Amino acid sequence: MSQNSLRIEAIPLTWDSLSEFQRNAVEAVSKCLVDAIDAVPSKDRQDHSIPKLDRNRRSQLVFIDGDRGTGKSSVLLTLQDLKEMTKDSGTLPESVELLKDKLNRVVWLETLDMEPLSKGANLFAAILARIAKELDTNMSNLPPLAAAFGEQDSYADVQSQLQQLQNDAAIVWDRLDGNGHGVDPQTRALWVMQAEKAGLDLNHRIGKVLEGIAREFRTFKDKPPLFVLPVDDFDLAPAHCLELLRLIRMVTTPRLFFVVAGNTRIAETVLKLRCAGQLQSLSEGFSSSYTNEIKDCAAEIAINNMRKLIPPGQRVRLAELRLEEALDIGAITTENSAKDKTVKKSPHKEILEGSLREKLNALRFEVNQAPTNANTMSFLQFLLLDDFSVGSYATNAEWLAGTPRQVLDYVENFSHLVDLGARNGTYNGKNRHDGSLFNDRLLVALLEDIQRLINEEWRLTYIQREWLADMLDPSVSTSINLKANLIISQNFQEQRLREFEGGEIVNFNPTSTDVHINGKNQETPVLVSRRLGSGLLFVHDFAVSLWGGYFRHSPLTYETILGSRIFATWKIEAENFFQIRWCSPDWWTFRDFERFTVHWSLHSGQCDGQYGSAWLAATLEVVLNEKCQAGSSGLNPVRLGEFITTVVEEKPTRTARRLLRESCLVIVALLFAPESMSELNADYWSFLNKALNEAEIKGRIQKTRKQWLAEFLKLVGINISQNEELYAMLAPKLAWEYVINDIQKYLEGQDFILRKEVTKKVNKKASYSLDDLNLTSRLNYSDTPSSNFLTELQAKIENINPDELDTLKERIKYAEFVVSMHNHPINQLMENAPPRKKRK
Repeated sequence: MSQNSLRIEAIPLTWDSLSEFQRNAVEAVSKCLVDAIDAVPSKDRQDHSIPKLDRNRRSQLVFIDGDRGTGKSSVLLTLQDLKEMTKDSGTLPESVELLKDKLNRVVWLETLDMEPLSKGANLFAAILARIAKELDTNMSNLPPLAAAFGEQDSYADVQSQLQQLQNDAAIVWDRLDGNGHGVDPQTRALWVMQAEKAGLDLNHRIGKVLEGIAREFRTFKDKPPLFVLPVDDFDLAPAHCLELLRLIRMVTTPRLFFVVAGNTRIAETVLKLRCAGQLQSLSEGFSSSYTNEIKDCAAEIAINNMRKLIPPGQRVRLAELRLEEALDIGAITTENSAKDKTVKKSPHKEILEGSLREKLNALRFEVNQAPTNANTMSFLQFLLLDDFSVGSYATNAEWLAGTPRQVLDYVENFSHLVDLGARNGTYNGKNRHDGSLFNDRLLVALLEDIQRLINEEWRLTYIQREWLADMLDPSVSTSINLKANLIISQNFQEQRLREFEGGEIVNFNPTSTDVHINGKNQETPVLVSRRLGSGLLFVHDFAVSLWGGYFRHSPLTYETILGSRIFATWKIEAENFFQIRWCSPDWWTFRDFERFTVHWSLHSGQCDGQYGSAWLAATLEVVLNEKCQAGSSGLNPVRLGEFITTVVEEKPTRTARRLLRESCLVIVALLFAPESMSELNADYWSFLNKALNEAEIKGRIQKTRKQWLAEFLKLVGINISQNEELYAMLAPKLAWEYVINDIQKYLEGQDFILRKEVTKKVNKKASYSLDDLNLTSRLNYSDTPSSNFLTELQAKIENINPDELDTLKERIKYAEFVVSMHNHPINQLMENAPPRKKRK
């Protein structure tokens, strides 16, 4: 097991160890503290009169807002340890430097931790107790001679005032807390008057006590200090959070400042519930139709009260770590690693020691669908979409980007897995048994991590969380039926790439991915958060990818519209079109879909209109696990030819790889089909010849093109003339029969007209005989598309050129196109068309 395996909780951090959000928080809080220090009245202008209205009253707090585990406590500790703050390069932000210079005027009171407070805790007394403790600590540190010169007398006076304030605090808190003493009206009246008297001029009295305490602190000399009370885990005491905010608003002396860490969403929810309860009590006796109005009104009151209690300008938000930050967070969890010079280097250049990135790189597993000669992969490579230097990650990696607390848990879990692999042996190409056992344990551990993520998903109901977690329970089975429980959808952006005669090439590029879970009992599917959706996709991809995987070839990726899509859109009529899709291989994972989308986007943006080559390059790079090489060099025919040859000559032993190879070669061949309009150079076809002799590949090509033809014929019916060019591309033998019949009928109709015209002029054109003019006689009609027949026909009519023959020339021109389509390499794979019946 790795050293220091116990997770480190909140600790003060160096500037470079803070996340970007934590740095923003430190900078914002520093600015508020500097403003508060500057606003403290100087000792030589103390005013002990009681003002009727404090015109300089200000909100004396700053709120560090964030979900649990986002590092709020670490920010508090870092602020208290700011004197030791340094920056590896350059200078700290101005507000942080200013606070460091003024820290000699800050007195940090003991942190008020809200989590362990009892239900009846007196928050006012808790604050004053911390002030009293600071006074006692200061006096105990005085030198012995100090008492001889009368310091004890002034100390006793301040202590007496503080004691009286503490006594009054208990009474005031009972008033704030809503407690009453007895039911006797006279007793209650006395209590109310006493509470009101105790609460008079509270700000002024607290300020006066703090002035007295400040005089006892010799270290401050003539500079007035600011007493700062940190409050942690504010949101873990829902019963007290509102009382604390109201108390802070009530006690607004410029000499006391609060730095509160918690979650405003929790406080706002508590405030809504309290307001709703109070409004509900007012609506007794009215019908239940007011329920929605009560909820709306309570929400409005709560939002406005939160704005008053915690001004938006005095809130700083801590969000979850981005994935890039999460991968390197483990490197700064110990003192030694924080001082290690390697943490200052770019994470793209070096894998930091002790980081999550390092743990992911140390774990390897055999991937079902990976190239045969390189079938093992690290977790880091699996989660990256390309080489380490690219810095782009698959969507299924985003579940690792959580709060610092969650990420540190991931670091520890992966550390245990690395140690387990070191002891038991991961798959190394020799001992498959040990590798399979390790894969089992690896999958179980990761499923448990995703289960914890599910249980933390507040957007789901308790029943939904339980149901989804049970689905991934590794103690029941590691064969997971995600197809029945997940719905994956993507939003697409349409882009027209180029036009061609008869249509256009249209690209649909995915812009976002949503994951829904099916509701039980026909409930509406629930959209899960991006992180949880990422975790579920990761479970799918990892389980599918393991050798001997825990899914069959995943139907989830088959039945979901994913990844970039391109169509050759053939216009049939004004509002009618037929689409030929540029296919993709049968990817097994969402990671492969996404990686292909990224490669295609990079290539298509720099391909100078060579979209067919760009699509081919993106496909082959992902299939062969090659780095994306955008630009003209990546589309080099030699490079792509070598890629095709590598796929053709590969002899996979794994079913997953064999299926992926076959589908890749099929889609490469279909890209050469003329109806795809990919404009790929036919020279590439020679690289495919060997593979096209394989029955499975040849059969799939034939099946796909027959489906295209059937769909086209169904769309246009018997009126082939709506798009004769596409018909010739899809079925040249059938198109040949169609055009020959058309020519034959045309010539038969023309024979009679020509015979009459020539007979009238026979004396003038004695060199022609009637037999020569019979165009339909002595023509060798061929069942197979051939240019020989067209040459013979052209020779027959070249000496007779009336206007009526223009149509015939157009048909001959189309027939020549049919011949060229018949000679196209991909059409040699198709089954022969039914034999044409001979004309009687």
